[in-house]
Amino acid sequence: AVTEKAGLLTDVQAAQTLLNAQEDAAAALEAAQQAVEGLFADYSTKAALAANVDQDAINAAKAKAEALDDAVTEKAGLLTDVQAAQTLLNAQEELGTLTSDPTAVTESRSYWGNIILSLDGDTFKSFDRNNVVFGGDFAGLNLGGYNTLGGNTQVRLESITGNLVRDTGVGTITIKGAGLNGGSDLTVSITVNSAP
Repeated sequence: AVTEKAGLLTDVQAAQTLLNAQEDAAAALEAAQQAVEGLFADYSTKAALAANVDQDAINAAKAKAEALDDAVTEKAGLLTDVQAAQTLLNAQEELGTLTSDPTAVTESRSYWGNIILSLDGDTFKSFDRNNVVFGGDFAGLNLGGYNTLGGNTQVRLESITGNLVRDTGVGTITIKGAGLNGGSDLTVSITVNSAP
């Protein structure tokens, strides 16, 4: 009877080990799924990355997915999703960014001023005022002139005049891809605050 007891205890320990392994595998799968889902703004579409997703976040999610046992049926799909996130990040890095100074304006309906636009990760072919498009609450503005600064990465839009669409909102300035060496339109948003 004592030998049977020892055998039963060994069997119980083996069962506990299997249960622990299953629980660990389930926890690893859940962690991998959460990491991969967290890469996307909307996981159902996978059309855009979530805010602040960088290469480190993608690498961490990939490591969690790769660590799953090959028998886990979800592993291949998670790795495919990680690759989709990598493709989105690569596309983002290929596009330059457009920034403005100022980043906000305080006006009441009419606007007159200068705005400096700076490129990072792209350059102007040669600046052409026809490639500047005002949108959003800046849709009623017109460009008086411009002066390139700092070579082919910065321009001061001068004597911008016109009426704002709203006293409070967001205006946009787009540089068409035709005027950029990267070839893609770049847009900067500028907050519009109502004058006191």
